Amino acid sequence: MGRFLFVFSSLGVNRGGLTKSVIKRANYLAENGCQVTIATYLFQDNYHEVVAKLRNMGELSENVEVLNFFDAKIYQKRKNKYLKKVQSLIMSLRDRGGYFVRRNACSYRFYRKGKYEKYQEFNRYGRLLFEDYMGDGRHRKRRVSYDTSLRKRKIVEYDVVSNLPRVEKYFDNLGRCRIYSWVSSDGGRGRTVHFCGRRAVQYKSLRDFQREWVYELAKEYDVIVSDSRKVDDLVRGVKYEKLKKIAVLHNNHFKDPSCSEKGVKAGYHKLFSDDEFDNYVFLTEGQRSDVASNYEIFGKTLVIPHAIEVSAEDLPISRKKRNEFVMLARYENQKRIDHAIRAFALVLKANSEATLEVYGEGEKKNELEELISSLGVADNVFLRGYARSPKNILHEAGCLILSSEYEGFGLAVGESLACGTPVVAYECKYGPSDMIEDGVNGYLVESGNVDALSIKIKKILELPFDDFAAMSENAKISMSSFSKEKFVNSWKRLVY
Repeated sequence: MGRFLFVFSSLGVNRGGLTKSVIKRANYLAENGCQVTIATYLFQDNYHEVVAKLRNMGELSENVEVLNFFDAKIYQKRKNKYLKKVQSLIMSLRDRGGYFVRRNACSYRFYRKGKYEKYQEFNRYGRLLFEDYMGDGRHRKRRVSYDTSLRKRKIVEYDVVSNLPRVEKYFDNLGRCRIYSWVSSDGGRGRTVHFCGRRAVQYKSLRDFQREWVYELAKEYDVIVSDSRKVDDLVRGVKYEKLKKIAVLHNNHFKDPSCSEKGVKAGYHKLFSDDEFDNYVFLTEGQRSDVASNYEIFGKTLVIPHAIEVSAEDLPISRKKRNEFVMLARYENQKRIDHAIRAFALVLKANSEATLEVYGEGEKKNELEELISSLGVADNVFLRGYARSPKNILHEAGCLILSSEYEGFGLAVGESLACGTPVVAYECKYGPSDMIEDGVNGYLVESGNVDALSIKIKKILELPFDDFAAMSENAKISMSSFSKEKFVNSWKRLVY
């Protein structure tokens, strides 16, 4: 039924659309009889914990195999008989014996005889994440990272002048160094040695070692998939007679999404130019057309949008909170949440009962909080943090707002419509116009036009009950063409 290998950076619990879409694709194919493996290549000290949590939450199927490069190359099946001693040592450090400590949130600074010697950081549950050992002048000399069992798994040695990494060492669960990698001055991983039993194998770089790992894995599969331009170089050189190499585009390929004349991002230009992939999968017809008009790859392109599961829950329209608008977006520039907040400030002049709930996380949180305060809308606009159950939020909301500068698809739009919740969205590239029919299941707005955005939000609020009910029903109907069955069949056809 098809054997699929997805090469990906890493998995996480509180991740955005890209990680979710890769996991969902893996789940759907595995449910339909395919052999699916997700191979991750970044170091994660809590790798096993993350995978177990995703499975326990029901987000990752038991039928999907997950591998990790570092786990595969350094893990030993034998238990560490010295683990209790290691845990005892760590606990003594946490007790802070003999040191003066200045605490800062989840971190501790250790001083002795007036000298700053060590820094420790814990997660919010009290697990030790890493320790930094300090030299003279507060320079970091070494960082030791621990896994969830408090075992040393990684050590980074730092240059005393530049304070940049110069050596990375990775350890197995018995405390033995298995991978030793030099780091160049520009941050690139240089010469790498793998210690395996009594053998030591040297590679030009850590990336070369990872390429070899992917190459060996791929011989057991029919299809290998790269979902990111950061992954392409791991997949590009893999060549087996019956293996298909697929590149999936999840994001906008232009340097400036608002001005295509400024050209294509370097990673995408290389992808479209080097002819190393058998197929290119786009999420929207609009992006495929734009790319095919500039590169001779049309015969290799397919459009397979995300699968959107229409909610089976039939929530009465009367239970929807008509005044509640929501956003599901990372707090970053691309999402232009400030546009939605400014538009909502205009809406509140006409309807003081309306609220905007923004679910997400990101580096722009403080700026957004300041904007909310400066506009005087703190009683109506709220930053709610990461949403673990977005469907519950979308079911009850009156409308979703999307104000992004660009998207690869706009998964939140589809999820909202599938819950019977209309969407007001900027008509950005790419995605919203593939799902929203203006005035039927939501409204499309000229990208960047805050005044127009506020007008369409007010229009949703002012819709008569019957018109809103019809728009809600149309929203669900419009997602029928994004069915899971159609999605799975499209991916299966890549095998044959």
